[in-house]
Amino acid sequence: MCWVAPVFAQPQRVEILVDQSYPPYTYVRQGTLQGDYVVLVQSAAKSLTDYEVVLKPMPWKRALQQLEQGAAFAILPPYKHLEKRPFIDMYSLPLEQETVVALCHNDTDLPSALAGKPGPAVNIGVNAGYLIFDHAVRAAQQRGDVRVWRNANTRSNLFKLLKQRIECYVNDRRSSEYELELIVRRHPELAIKAKNLTVQHVLMTRSAHIGYARDERGNYPFKYDFIAKMDAALAELINH
Repeated sequence: MCWVAPVFAQPQRVEILVDQSYPPYTYVRQGTLQGDYVVLVQSAAKSLTDYEVVLKPMPWKRALQQLEQGAAFAILPPYKHLEKRPFIDMYSLPLEQETVVALCHNDTDLPSALAGKPGPAVNIGVNAGYLIFDHAVRAAQQRGDVRVWRNANTRSNLFKLLKQRIECYVNDRRSSEYELELIVRRHPELAIKAKNLTVQHVLMTRSAHIGYARDERGNYPFKYDFIAKMDAALAELINH
């Protein structure tokens, strides 16, 4: 089935939900949605004359729930989880490769906990709604060698890490480093604690995408046309 925009019709409005707390990729500062992926998608959208693309910031977990409930069309910027998130059935071409790491206090021994060696359980923070654990972390969690705490966003996790309420934080390396630098700039008294943090485990390298909702009810007849045109526009920007 092919969707064709009616001649002389107003552009089709397309709303993409965006993680509001994932700097430097997607985030809100002073009421404005910003970030590398925001700029990229907005730039690509300018060439989609049949569409009015609106990026709507939202807490990540709530954005995922909107897609799962069939109340939203697309989300930015998920990794591919075809089995764990069956409500997202199509993805854009990759926007960028991200590396997920565990950032820990120097006196924490995460590698030993992951290896199942005797010792205290390690408290790990992660953003609510994120699916970024590898087999080693999941196995350690099942054994009780790590305990997982799901917090609202990157900033709240890093504050808990700096205040030693958790021992490690798992997220994209660049996002963690970016937000950590902002925190230290605003709270210089935390600089010494920030210097005592090191990457103790690399979990994965994954690509980020625009994810599109499974549309079993046919609410988005323009879906395939939009995806094709958005991918073409993204490719033009990424490859040049």
